[in-house]
Amino acid sequence: MKTIGIVFIVLAVSLCTLAFVQGDQNQDEAFYKKCIDEKIAKCERKCRLVHSRGDHLQSYGEKKDGEAQFYKENKENLVKAMVQQEVPKKTSAVHHFLIKAFQ
Repeated sequence: MKTIGIVFIVLAVSLCTLAFVQGDQNQDEAFYKKCIDEKIAKCERKCRLVHSRGDHLQSYGEKKDGEAQFYKENKENLVKAMVQQEVPKKTSAVHHFLIKAFQ
């Protein structure tokens, strides 16, 4: 009877820990997705520079268009990589990771 009680307690603690870790991971993923969405929005705003008169601004706009497409196409993979590498939940850390991933 004692053994069954101990097994039940260990099982309950394991399930609680698993639920806590899973919930924390979901929060991390949501934060990373939000950061990527913000990055995409910023890139898309800068894409408008393609219509500028200056060659350098047009080139910059084209680069940002490619960057936005990269983030859109690889969003899920980027989130998985950030979770796996345990990127800190700081906007600057995520920004740095995304820049490195694009290059």
